[in-house]
Amino acid sequence: MQKEIETNLKTQIVIPFPSVYSFTDPVDFLLSWRKEALRKNSRFSLRSWALLVGQTNAAHLSMILSRKRKLTGPLTLKLVKSMIRIGYWTEAEGHYFQVLVRYQNASSVDEQKLFADLLSSLRPDRNFSTLKLDALRLVSEPIHFILLEMTQLKDFKMDPGAIAQHLGSALTPSQVESHLERLLRLGLLKKNRSGDLVKTYGDYATPTDVANDHLKKFHTYMLDRAKESLFADEIKSRDITGYLMAIQSKKIPLAKKAIEEFRYKMADLMESEQGDAVYFLGVQFFNLLNKGESK
Repeated sequence: MQKEIETNLKTQIVIPFPSVYSFTDPVDFLLSWRKEALRKNSRFSLRSWALLVGQTNAAHLSMILSRKRKLTGPLTLKLVKSMIRIGYWTEAEGHYFQVLVRYQNASSVDEQKLFADLLSSLRPDRNFSTLKLDALRLVSEPIHFILLEMTQLKDFKMDPGAIAQHLGSALTPSQVESHLERLLRLGLLKKNRSGDLVKTYGDYATPTDVANDHLKKFHTYMLDRAKESLFADEIKSRDITGYLMAIQSKKIPLAKKAIEEFRYKMADLMESEQGDAVYFLGVQFFNLLNKGESK
């Protein structure tokens, strides 16, 4: 059965299938490839594909295509070998797909960057788009947003050394330059006619009520900075206060709405003129009691 499927596919390779180099997501490629295979042969079922790959049933492959499970190394290798066997891929294309899977499964932004650089070297055009990677780093590294706001200051100068010193952090001038370049690539900053950096958007927002690991890193960073301010800054230059209350849980949506309106009101009040400092407004409103619920 497997030999018959391979023979049928080999006769269809003359009709161009999608190139693996056109994709930055391995599952997107697999979905596109299957769509073309079905168009050329309506009998090419998911079971047929599983048999071609050497799987006993199609359940595992189906879960990967629906993104319910990750594409693992062993199955990736089987997919690559089957694609090379039917003459669809060269060894180089198969290697690119394997690295693409590792890029997709990377556990950190730095690991993704490593595989993105490797993918760039493997592509014929030597160009692997990392805008998605840039966007992830934008949120998980809050320094980007701080730099965006610093460009709004009346005394801002495009001097990475001075910026690093002004931030008072462990950031080096070269790191500042790298962050600014990322903001330019993402279109959040642009250079005006005189060469100065200016913000392209008035504000920016992320989806609300959606769990996101990168946003958690952002808020963890800001909470840590708030703790530093509590001990380092004079009271007249900060306001870190709170109010403890017993509430009715059904009113939480009303509270969230009121907090949102307050944030926008504060932004209108404080950003009405060109600034001389960069501040962060954080409001914490959360349950202090553990009722044994899974968080």
